[in-house]
Order: sequence, then C-alpha cells, then structure tokens
Amino acid sequence: MLHTLLLSPAFLGVTYDGLETWSASGVFQKRSANCVGFTNLYIALARHYGLTANYPLNEQYPHWSKIDNIVSIENHVSTRLSLRNGWYLDVDINRKDRQVNSRLKILSDKQALAIFYNNLAMQAFKLGAFQTAIGMMARAIEASPDNATLWSNLGVLYRNNQQLDAAEQMYTIALTLSPKSFTTMNNLAVMYNLSGREQQYQYYLNKISRLRQKNPYYHYHLAEKAQQQQQFKQAIRHLKTAIAIKNDEPNFQQLLQYLTQQEVNI
Repeated sequence: MLHTLLLSPAFLGVTYDGLETWSASGVFQKRSANCVGFTNLYIALARHYGLTANYPLNEQYPHWSKIDNIVSIENHVSTRLSLRNGWYLDVDINRKDRQVNSRLKILSDKQALAIFYNNLAMQAFKLGAFQTAIGMMARAIEASPDNATLWSNLGVLYRNNQQLDAAEQMYTIALTLSPKSFTTMNNLAVMYNLSGREQQYQYYLNKISRLRQKNPYYHYHLAEKAQQQQQFKQAIRHLKTAIAIKNDEPNFQQLLQYLTQQEVNI
C-alpha cells in the first residue's frame, strides 16, 4: 500500500529521475527521485508507521576497463522491510520482491547518509562546483570515516583541482582502509601517469593487472565481450575461469548454460 501511495499518480506520483539526489522531504516536494531519494522517503514513512526498515546496498561488480581519468563502480540502494518468519520485502522505486535469502549488505543510517552526501558531491563535481563538492564529501566522510571509497573519491576531487599532493594523501588513506581497492589503485596510477612519475605508475599498473586476473567478475566481463562478438568458445573459457575462482555466482552459471546451448546450436 505504501509503494502504491508513493508511485500512483492518484496519490503522490513520484517518478524516477536518476540525475538528482534528494532527502525524504525533497522527494515529497519534487515528486521525483533516484534510488537513494526514493529510499529515504520510503524508509521515513515506513518507520513512521512502525515498520522495521533499513538500507540494503546492492554492490555491483566493476565494469573493468583500461586506465581512464576516473573509474567508478555504481552501487544501488533500496529498502528492506523485515517481515515474519525470516522473510524480507525488498522495495525499489520500480519493484518490490518478497524473499527469504539475500546477500545484500545492510547499511547503518550513517553509512546511508554518507552515500547521500557522496552523491551530492559527485553531482557538484560534474557541474564544476569544486568547493561545494569538497564540502559534501567532507560530510560523507564524517558520517562514515571508514569507507575507503569516500576517501578515494575525495582524492579524485583534489586531483581534478590539480592538488596532487592532497590527492595522493587521500588515496593513501583509502588504501590503508582497503588495501585491495581496484578503484583507488587505478586512480593512483592515473595521477602518477599524469605527473610523469613512471616508476609509481608502472607499480600500480602491475598491481591492477594482477588483481584483474584474480577477480572472477573481470573474467565474466571478458566473457560478455566475447559473447557480443559471437565468440562463444572463448566466452566459455572466460566463464570457466570465473567459476573456478567463484563457483557460487548464479550469473556465471546462467551465462555458461546459455553459451553452451548456443555453441551446440551452431
């Protein structure tokens, strides 16, 4: 009923807008929201009516690519309602699913607040409002100081403002919190390459390459690329490598089954 109340044109009529991040009251006034904004409003109302509602984080696998100016990993925040007998209701702006098992990470309210401010910082950064972006990122880090991604993103802001020493310090903090962070290493490699520090650049480039080979989702990405080029045998080889590293990912098995059938048909 709450989902209907928020989305139906007969009531609040909230529509999806992926470009803006609003607070709960902001979504109520604007009648539009991305996943974070919709979740803010939904959880506020759910808790008002006595429901147990939290922020689950759906961590997406990285879409690996060559070194570029910025590497980003999109994550998705939604709502999880606790029901009886161990069941949950996972609610998004465009769906609601009842389930008993899930590997979603549940965020604290402060961790969710950090994602909210991180989004605002990135929006300001894209608009060229550097000081606003720094202020929003500082609020994000204050809410969740052990989140390596926030420190790495702060490094990106400093690097794009040509404050390379400050950027390096932020990346170093991020790596201390998460020593195997691909995005942080990639950002460091970019910075060292731009500043002509060839030895450090090659060091992190080599570490990135080794991490890729150990990451099953990188091989899954290669399988997807091979599939798009209709190179099914090569795609299957990449998938088998991914499964050898991580054998409990259903997406790997589903794609392998599909590709095997395609190869049989050919």
